[in-house]
Amino acid sequence: MSNKFTSFKDSLRQAFITYGLVPVAVVFTLLFFLFSAYVYGILRKNNQQNNQIVSAQLQDYLSYYVSAADTQPFLPEMLDVLKGGSTSELYRQLYQLSNHASAKCDFYLLDADGNVQVSSTTKIPEYLQSENRLMWGILRWLQDNPESVRIMLNRSALSAYDSYFTVGAAVKDGSHVVGYFAFNIPHHTLNRTVSDLDYSVIVVTDNLHSVCLSTSTAYVNSLGKLREEYRHDTSGIYKISGSLYHVSITHNKDLGFKVYAILPLQMYVNSLKLAVLSFLALLVMLIYSMNRLAHQIAAEKTQSIDAVLQGIRQVQSGNLDTVITVYSNDEFREIAETYNEATVAIQTLIEQKRQEAIHTALAEIKQLESQFKPHFLYNTLENIRCLIRLDPKAAEVTLVNLASLLRYSIRNPMENVRLAEDITYLNSYFEILTIRFGEKLRYLIDIQAGAESATVPKLLIQPAVENAIQYAFSERGSLFIRIQIVMDNDNLRMIISDDGVGISPELLAQVRGQLQIKCPNLTNHSGLYNIHRRIHLMYGPPYGLTIDSQVGQGTTVSICLPISGKEGERVD
Repeated sequence: MSNKFTSFKDSLRQAFITYGLVPVAVVFTLLFFLFSAYVYGILRKNNQQNNQIVSAQLQDYLSYYVSAADTQPFLPEMLDVLKGGSTSELYRQLYQLSNHASAKCDFYLLDADGNVQVSSTTKIPEYLQSENRLMWGILRWLQDNPESVRIMLNRSALSAYDSYFTVGAAVKDGSHVVGYFAFNIPHHTLNRTVSDLDYSVIVVTDNLHSVCLSTSTAYVNSLGKLREEYRHDTSGIYKISGSLYHVSITHNKDLGFKVYAILPLQMYVNSLKLAVLSFLALLVMLIYSMNRLAHQIAAEKTQSIDAVLQGIRQVQSGNLDTVITVYSNDEFREIAETYNEATVAIQTLIEQKRQEAIHTALAEIKQLESQFKPHFLYNTLENIRCLIRLDPKAAEVTLVNLASLLRYSIRNPMENVRLAEDITYLNSYFEILTIRFGEKLRYLIDIQAGAESATVPKLLIQPAVENAIQYAFSERGSLFIRIQIVMDNDNLRMIISDDGVGISPELLAQVRGQLQIKCPNLTNHSGLYNIHRRIHLMYGPPYGLTIDSQVGQGTTVSICLPISGKEGERVD
């Protein structure tokens, strides 16, 4: 086998150089989006320019006639006509005004009752024909505002598309209104302007969306107003009836008109979709072709990767026995060999730590179980010494009970026993205490039916009773200890309560703190710590011991462990 080293990195670099699919796709995509943005920018700019052209033209038309209505250079001639004078000079003035305007208009002079006195055309608009013409429209507004010029869109009732802007003002002789005049600018005045505009649909409306001019009837409703879905306050792209439109809006509040330049983008969007589909088809073909070629070239290179990846997945699933075999002479063989050495080392370390943990737990449990034995052994022997002289028979009973307890304790100290058996020897312990304290000590053991068959650590309750004897006797010289054993779902609870002097809050907090320390406790109440630590080592959290107490009312110790050890494993 050749030992020539081949760098995987070099092979991968050559593959990327040879098959530069991603750079090609990125560049093509970037160019496509740049071109699309460029085309859209041109369309949007053209639409905005169309709007500006129409808005500027309409503003020029209206501003010219608003200025004429405001200055009224032909006021003397109008007053003369209204007083019955000649109309020729007024006609000459009006034709001169019209010749200087970029948009022609129709002129009407009315008396105070709204009757037409002078007209530049024989066609009288509908708003001047009504008998109630002074009660509505522009004439009513001029009655209420004789000092101002009014611009209003008027539309024929017979044809929604026969519309015009009306610029009107009151004719005053001094402070009295003697008549009215109006310039009508028909919608077809703008036709020449909008006919030269490409792409955009132009719609001109007043402030109430009534249409004066529209290059397409598709955007006007039956009432002659701009369709509601196209009414917007700002320019932008809007999706209307499933299609995209660019809407450019100019609102001239002073002259009271709006110009909408509406550009349908659906054709542009369809072209983009077609281009995207073509690009995707080309990309799929390129990917397929390159995948075929790359598969042949990279198959040999990826075998090592697959082997390493499979080994890593086995480790993730907890299997450390997997051995990676790589035949290539590159970095992956070194990785595989290092992986195999590491898994062997990890397995050895795990086994060492497991054995150390077992030995440590066994040693600590043995130590904890041995700590409480000298307490009651010393106290009992001292009591027997006194009873031999005072009451030999009581001394004999005490000695028999002590011997029974010692045999029970020495017999396989790591053994778990039935609760009923442990209670039997607990009664022997209480008999020893009763002989010692007499009527000063009373006790009651209350066991829930069925709990006697539960499996518990040997002599688990005895240290708690001994703790109560040592610290709970009150000044009155008597003590009552009650032991309750109940089953709570899958847990077994042992509650040892007394009516002794209790524990101060400060000392209670100290004892509770000591129960949480994971090192041997050599202070007072070490028996309680030993119980708590044994349960933690044997069954783990949340099992253990808790303590509550009130000064003058007594102390309650609660022990919780799983019934028959279902929730934990006994360390043997």
